[in-house]
Amino acid sequence: MNFTTQEKEEFRVPGGTNFLIRIQYGQHHSWQGTIQWLDGGKTLPFRSMLEMIYLMEDAIQIHTGDEWKNQFRHWEGKEEIG
Repeated sequence: MNFTTQEKEEFRVPGGTNFLIRIQYGQHHSWQGTIQWLDGGKTLPFRSMLEMIYLMEDAIQIHTGDEWKNQFRHWEGKEEIG
């Protein structure tokens, strides 16, 4: 089967990045804990599952070279813990 360049782009699987997530508490119907961005070598606490997802999204954008920055927390310029 022969694919056009456009079809190849549609089926392209982007590279990934790795996280280690430690759930420390489950309060207020959400998770609190730490997220370690293994490829970026950084660890940050998160206060909700939504914040954890935003941190993951930001790491993926940094990893893929996407210049768009959201208005929520991100990995650049943050101090590490532990």
